[in-house]
Order: sequence, then C-alpha cells, then structure tokens
Amino acid sequence: MVPSPPAAADDAEIRFLTFRDFAIRLGYFTTFVPPALALFFGHLQRDLGRRPILGLAGSTLAGLLYPVAIQIGLSRRVLPWLLFGTVSAMNVAVIWALPGLPGGVRANLWLLVFPGLISALLSMPFTLRQTALEVAGSLAVPLIARATYAQAFPLLDYYAILVPILVIFAYFKVLLNRLFHQARAQVQEIQALAVHDPLTGLDNRRAFMDTGRRLLGLAARNGHPLGLIMLDIDHFKRINDQFGHAAGDRVLCEAAQRMTQALRTTDLVARIGGEEFAMLLPDASPAALAAAAERVRQAFADAPMRLDAEALLPVTASLGTAQLTVGDTLDALLSRADQALYAAKGAGRNRVAAG
Repeated sequence: MVPSPPAAADDAEIRFLTFRDFAIRLGYFTTFVPPALALFFGHLQRDLGRRPILGLAGSTLAGLLYPVAIQIGLSRRVLPWLLFGTVSAMNVAVIWALPGLPGGVRANLWLLVFPGLISALLSMPFTLRQTALEVAGSLAVPLIARATYAQAFPLLDYYAILVPILVIFAYFKVLLNRLFHQARAQVQEIQALAVHDPLTGLDNRRAFMDTGRRLLGLAARNGHPLGLIMLDIDHFKRINDQFGHAAGDRVLCEAAQRMTQALRTTDLVARIGGEEFAMLLPDASPAALAAAAERVRQAFADAPMRLDAEALLPVTASLGTAQLTVGDTLDALLSRADQALYAAKGAGRNRVAAG
C-alpha cells in the first residue's frame, strides 16, 4: 500500500495559524488602549511630565513589535522569544513611568496588568512551556526593577493583582490545549474516514482515484510501466447469504490482508465497492504484473479463511489485469481491467485474465 504523505504542518503550526489573526488584532488593541487611557486621564488632571510620556510611548512602541512581526511573517520559532522581550520591555517602560503619573505608583498599577494580559493572551498559539516563559517574564521583571531603578515598587500589590489573573489564564490555556487536541483528533478521524474504507482499512474509491491519477501521470511523463489489477471475491453473495454479513465482513478484512501481503509496499490497494478491489502497481512490467496477480490469486486459493472460532471456508478470487499504454487515462485502464475480470469470471473463476 502506498504510504500516506506526511502532514503539511505539525500541531504547533496549526495552532499558530488558528490564532494568528486573533493575536494581531489583540496585540494592537492591548498595546494602544491602556497608554492612551492613562495619558488622556492624566492630561485631564494636570500636565504630564516628560518621564511618564516617554515611558508610556516606549511601552507602546515595544508592544507594537509583536503584532507587526506576526503580520509581516516572522518565523514562528522566533515569535515566543520576541513576545518575551516585548512584554519585558513594556514592563520596564511602564514601571519607569509610574512615579510620574497622577496618583503615583499604586494608583496606576493597573497599567502593569496589561503586559501580563498580553503575555497570557498572545501566547495562546504557543506550547505550555513557551507560555510559561512569557508568564515568568511578567513576574520577574518587577523583581529586577525593584533591585535596580525602582526600589519603592510595591511588589506585593502588583502580584496580588496579576497572579490571580494569570492563574485563570493558565487554566484556560490548559483547557484550550485539551480542546484543540480533541478537535484535531476529530478532524484527523474525519479525514481518515474520507479516504479509507472503515472495514478493511484500505483506501476507498475516492482515494484510489486521486492517488491513481497522480501515479499514472508520473508513469506517463517518465515513460515507466504501470499495471492495474481488478479483483472480485468469487461467490461472495453466497457467503453472506449462508453465513451472515458478519462472516462476510471477516472475509473482506482477510482478503485485504492477503492482497497487501502479496504485493509490494509501494503498490496501491483499495476497496472500490462491495467485494471488488483494485490494485495499482507502479513500475510493473507486463511479466511482473502477471506474476503479482498470480501471487494474489494463490494467496486466496492456498488457504481457507476463518469465518469464526470453528468454521473455515475456502475462498477464491477472480482477477483482471491491464497495462498502461500511451494516452491511457485511469478510467480507461480501469475499464480494460474490469473487462478482463469479467472474462476471468466467465471462464470459471479463480483465475487471472489479461486485458
């Protein structure tokens, strides 16, 4: 069976793409609004000094780096570190500006909540470990500030405001991760059902036609041989009628295993309807195609199939083959193999006919 192609993106990439637009909008909003409110209400009370204006302006400029970086397509691997640096710079600038704002430091501690909120919210696309890094920055910068340029900074008041908020966001982050993985698993299950037969696990007709056209196109462009085998389980209706549909399902599953084992891993095996199967063999010459079809036939004829714990039933199959010729489409190849299959059944079943 042809192996499935690798996923186009890992979970982290999908999570980032899901939250990308949200992060850009929220980044701009939380960067501009708090400094604007502080400057507006501060101006109503009295003229602000140079220090708070420069501090809030610096915080705004630092905050703009992250949404702009997302919008211009900066590498996702760099973004967690950029957010960490951005939030830290915003904290530094705001702490520096607080003493110059009306009411002093304690009255304006609410401004420091926003870098913490930015850290928590904008890290939603990141892993739990990367999110912990952002939160650590929000908690550590005030410690550094107090030890250097803001000795009077009220740490306990700051943590009393911020820590409960971060705990709530941590809970929602874990919950969101869980919901994301559940949704991702459901999407993968739906995708698998869309291209796989749920009973046998083989590709279904839709997947066979999509992959088959691609393989046929490659063979035609490169001048490589390509063979097709159609298989029908002999007297399958009789098996269902006599032993029941559960026994028929077991025969179909066993048939899928025997076909897969008799062919190469690069060959495409699919259940295209009922008891009918198709096998596409890249780089198979006419002789190799005939030999592969005979191996599949013998895989059925050589040993009976188990219907339940006690009952064994001889099961045979009829096969038709067709070789790719110049100008063939997949539908034309299927038609020739199907005609050969009916010829094999008309000749007595349990045999291979070439189309």
